[in-house]
Amino acid sequence: MNEHRSKISTEIAQEIENDIQALRDAIAQNDASRMKEGVEKVRSGAMKIGQAMYANQSGQQESQQQNQEGGDQSGQSGQDQQNK
Repeated sequence: MNEHRSKISTEIAQEIENDIQALRDAIAQNDASRMKEGVEKVRSGAMKIGQAMYANQSGQQESQQQNQEGGDQSGQSGQDQQNK
């Protein structure tokens, strides 16, 4: 999680940290039902990180495509003017 902390909100990061600590506590106490619940919460947190990264990556790609399309359009109009 530390590697991707900048890509998720502070609230989600805190929630995941709490879930990880709860899982560690359940493991230390050898509480199988809490371990199972903790694993599910941590898995859900990992999915939230993945979703945030995907959304961030998609937004960057869209921005890059828009910038490229803007450059392509100006290049095409230049070619059109040369053909006239």
